[in-house]
Amino acid sequence: MDGHRHDRLVGSWDGAALTITEPPVLTRQSSGPGYQVPGPGCPEPAGGWPFGRVDQEGWSRVQAYAQTQPDAGTARVDSSQRIFTVPFTGDLDRHRADIAKIYDGPVCVERVSRSDRELRTVFVKAEADLKQRGLLLLNGNSGGSALPYDEVTVVAVSPQESAEIERSYGGALRLHSFLHPV
Repeated sequence: MDGHRHDRLVGSWDGAALTITEPPVLTRQSSGPGYQVPGPGCPEPAGGWPFGRVDQEGWSRVQAYAQTQPDAGTARVDSSQRIFTVPFTGDLDRHRADIAKIYDGPVCVERVSRSDRELRTVFVKAEADLKQRGLLLLNGNSGGSALPYDEVTVVAVSPQESAEIERSYGGALRLHSFLHPV
């Protein structure tokens, strides 16, 4: 997002169209990325991370393993591009042992509150729910393990309705409105 402009439009929203009532105004220039992928949630192992054994093929094997596990979250690589983090909701010791058999590089097996499968289920349900409520979905993502919830942006939703919808998903959904009342 670095260097993106954020313009302010003022107008009247009738549920289908925005009628501009004031000239557009540049409100701010973004100074950096809005979201950073978190690093590993594991402490550094005794003796340090085995960076000399970083292996893309090993990461692929670990990723393939994780994709077969119903309790897996979204695997990620830290900002150093050397530590592979694989999150799960279930038995971490079993997953550590299974992964150690296929990859001996720097890997962090950590706990997450929701698996990718759970978040995808929430996302599909939310898409249908929002459509049924007449809310136009602009974008969204199933947060994966980096976020324990899905994020969805609709054209317009009141703060009260947004809070009600979020409560109905028990913390697994963050709903944003593109348009805001002024």
